[in-house]
Amino acid sequence: MAKEPDFLKDIGIKNITEEIKSGGVNSIIQEWGNKLIAALRTKLKNNKSNASGSLSANIQPKIEPTSKGEKLIITMNDYWTSVEDGQEPGTNVSVKDIAQWMKEKRRYGAFASAFNNKIENVIARIIKKNILKSGTKARPFIKPTLTEKRINELSQNVADYFAANLFK
Repeated sequence: MAKEPDFLKDIGIKNITEEIKSGGVNSIIQEWGNKLIAALRTKLKNNKSNASGSLSANIQPKIEPTSKGEKLIITMNDYWTSVEDGQEPGTNVSVKDIAQWMKEKRRYGAFASAFNNKIENVIARIIKKNILKSGTKARPFIKPTLTEKRINELSQNVADYFAANLFK
């Protein structure tokens, strides 16, 4: 970060850079990120788009310093885009991946009966053909969760923290 101007000390304002590094702002960002992740997980569950739970379980927050302050990075499995936006017709999905998806769905009760491997492969090929022809439906979980209101809440919490702590 850039060096703080000396005149801030003369009027009783703490070093903003040190205030950010001290953990106060980081804890606000971390708490906000944890609430966001909880809301994303709830949305995935409500959308019924979390077959094995791995997408939900692998959503992780990470705070990194930048030249302008701190940034929150939320990581998750790469296939989140296929859940969020669906898949376009013409998408080629492997039978093996579909069979794995079916096993996960079956484990969590979406498919009531267990299939033998021959039937499972036939059904997986039919699903593959349908995805190739029609794509998959979008099940947004980020767009409806990461709202302007939620972002404004973070901004307000950080502003309130600075207002309460800079002039001590």
